[in-house]
Amino acid sequence: MDLPPSIMAILRQIHANDPQQKPLLRRLHQEILRHLTEHQQQASWERAVQGQGDHKDKSPVREKKKTRTTQIESLQTKQLAYQDRVTGLPNQALGRRFLSQQLSRARAGEGCVALAILDVLGLRELNFHLGRELTDKFLRQLGQRLNALALPEDALVRGLEDDFWLILFHKDPAGLKKLVSLVRKRLVHLLESLETPIDLGPQCVMALLNCGVVCSDGEADTELLLERAQTALEAGKSGDRISFWSPPLDKARDQRRKLAPELSQALQGDRFTLRYQAIFKLHTLQIQGVEGFLRWDHPDRGLLSPEAFLQAACQSGQIVAIGDWVMGRVCALSQRFPEHYVCWNLSAQELLQGDFARRLSRALSTHKARPDRVVLEISEVHLALDNPRFIKVIQEIRRWNVHIAVDDFSFGSFSLGRLEKIQARFLKLGPEVARHIDHPLYQGLTKGAVLAAESLGCRVIAEGIETESSMRKLTELGCHWGQGMWLGNLVEDTALTDLLTPGSNS
Repeated sequence: MDLPPSIMAILRQIHANDPQQKPLLRRLHQEILRHLTEHQQQASWERAVQGQGDHKDKSPVREKKKTRTTQIESLQTKQLAYQDRVTGLPNQALGRRFLSQQLSRARAGEGCVALAILDVLGLRELNFHLGRELTDKFLRQLGQRLNALALPEDALVRGLEDDFWLILFHKDPAGLKKLVSLVRKRLVHLLESLETPIDLGPQCVMALLNCGVVCSDGEADTELLLERAQTALEAGKSGDRISFWSPPLDKARDQRRKLAPELSQALQGDRFTLRYQAIFKLHTLQIQGVEGFLRWDHPDRGLLSPEAFLQAACQSGQIVAIGDWVMGRVCALSQRFPEHYVCWNLSAQELLQGDFARRLSRALSTHKARPDRVVLEISEVHLALDNPRFIKVIQEIRRWNVHIAVDDFSFGSFSLGRLEKIQARFLKLGPEVARHIDHPLYQGLTKGAVLAAESLGCRVIAEGIETESSMRKLTELGCHWGQGMWLGNLVEDTALTDLLTPGSNS
């Protein structure tokens, strides 16, 4: 492949010892990436339109060249109808066609197909904060990165507004399990390669992706394969960034869909409730505050924890209304017990709603709550991604003196240096720390976290304390506060007056 004139011109300037070497090298990198992307896109286009893959063409050479010329001319015409306007990649119409052709190959015994839906998280919120022009720029650069990571035989497609499709073919017909392992490794590498933020000029934005994957030997048609990949994607939103479809996921999906109207009825019928767990100062065992835990009093299934309905709430969009209900109850409780902290856990979807800060301000004002006694717990997983949209909302919240707690801290990808950036007031050690606190490694990590948090004015709260020995060890290591079943069980609202009245917990 000959180098295009644009790249050769830059190389000549660098060879001539131009003083502006660094900008030229940057331009060279961008130009090579653009040229490579265009080359790969053209290959993807040809594979998708032709649908021939690795089929052997037994036609005569002359006829083959004629067919090839006709296909290229047809390609240029079809590109207008089959090209995604923003990224320049094949769109979902062409993606469906290519997927159908690969499934036909699989049915003919030539191999197996994998479809991965790569869901871009927070794209609507990015558009809300930065506008359409920068969002399109973000998508173009993300598409270029994904294309550069794809292999020549892969097809990368722009699917719906928030996702890309990666279609892979494995030539071993009996290698379905091998394909699952291969795809997992490929996607892990892909996600790791996207850890460098995308530079949009005014700011850098991290590309956050979840992956739903299905592998097939040709037994499913195109639409069923897409539905299964989407089901896997939905199943993975509660934790795993890479989720593979399996038959039990269909049953779980149907149950979530059934729950959606029931959640709406529960909101209207006041079927949600909060249970509270006290947070103690470990040295004195005095109660400093409480954390609220959401429960659904289901008429048939009894008291349900969020694990049973959180996915259904997120996918139906009702998580925001449920979150507003919790917010109102917490603010009302803060007004009743102004000397105690009241904490509750916040989902990423709630936080990224464009008007979250306004709704929180209204709830605080309506219930005359003390902002400096209200604590929003935000998962370490979300904060570790260093998403500018999270940081912007958090900083706005902090201006009202509402406190932030980093929840489920587990010494993973989160940097303690970010505590200062988000002005966190509390660092909550995940339950696994208390469970393994007799291990020297966890003791060293805990002591280091306490020292670093104290230097930033943070208090460390140990969650999941279930034994006296773990409480004593955590206290020796410097943890300030703690909570868990050994210290106190979950209680109803009616028990809080006795629990939080001065003198009742001394």
